[in-house]
Amino acid sequence: MLSAHKEQFHQLVIKHHLKGWEVFVVGAHQAAGLTSGDSQKAEFSIQGFRNRLVRFIVVDDQSMNVVECAEFRELIAYCSDYIDDIDIPHRTFLTSLIKERYMIDYSEALEHLKSAGSRISYTSDLWSNLRLLGFMAITAHYAANDSDGHLKIHSRLIAFRAVPVQHTGSNLSRIFYDILREQKLLDRIESITLDNASNNDTMMLELELLLAEDGIEFHRDGNRIRCFPHVLNIAVKAALKLLTKVPRPAATKDPDDDSNYDDDNDDEFAAPTSTPVAPAAPTSGTPTPASVDYVAPTSTSVGPPNNTVLEDIEYTRALQRDPIVRA
Repeated sequence: MLSAHKEQFHQLVIKHHLKGWEVFVVGAHQAAGLTSGDSQKAEFSIQGFRNRLVRFIVVDDQSMNVVECAEFRELIAYCSDYIDDIDIPHRTFLTSLIKERYMIDYSEALEHLKSAGSRISYTSDLWSNLRLLGFMAITAHYAANDSDGHLKIHSRLIAFRAVPVQHTGSNLSRIFYDILREQKLLDRIESITLDNASNNDTMMLELELLLAEDGIEFHRDGNRIRCFPHVLNIAVKAALKLLTKVPRPAATKDPDDDSNYDDDNDDEFAAPTSTPVAPAAPTSGTPTPASVDYVAPTSTSVGPPNNTVLEDIEYTRALQRDPIVRA
């Protein structure tokens, strides 16, 4: 039957995107003498070029200033006979194009969310950049029919908002609540997946109170899923902490074990070392004060005599010989 209806089978597989449908598409193009590039290439237009430029900048996280590079503009103009330098947007116009594209995609995402055939589950987390500015990301997970009428699971990033306030549970719940109220999705919350930080416990409690004021049934524990990787991380850290507290067995030495015996070790026959004793202090006619400890010189320096000391001694002797000079 497959051999008799092979063409119809291939068409059904391609139409419903069944397993392996890409192979049949490539085979059909090759049979028609087309390449994958020929089948996907659309007719050129300035609007199409700008849309693809915006997608390139956003998806590849390029700087806005890339369009100011003279070599980049020359490359774009060289690759097409339909583009002049005036058709390539500068960074200011490019920024406005990105904002326009964002609003279009955002509106389409909301319409798709509202057409979902199920309630919506959310995952959320916070990050901080190098300047410690916080951001909240919210991803929606839901089931909806695709263009062929098949029910599929979809995941969409619906918010990435700055959090310029402290990350308290009350502040986080208000931001989360305002985002869903803006999107008119407050009454379709199925579950919210968060990590186990204590401020998230407060956030769920505050969110329960906010939704209760709108008459929406929500429970801080019943509608919450704790992030499993975070739970696993906490469990592993706790286990490793306990393992480090296990005392290691003391190493014992076997008296019959002479594996470390060194035949060349003859330290027991080495001559004992002695500490050199400093020579006694020389005696002089003038006694040394008891408060001053005499330190024997360790080395003899060779140099000119101290003339100042000699002059003082001669002056003292002169005073002893001649009292008049003393007066």
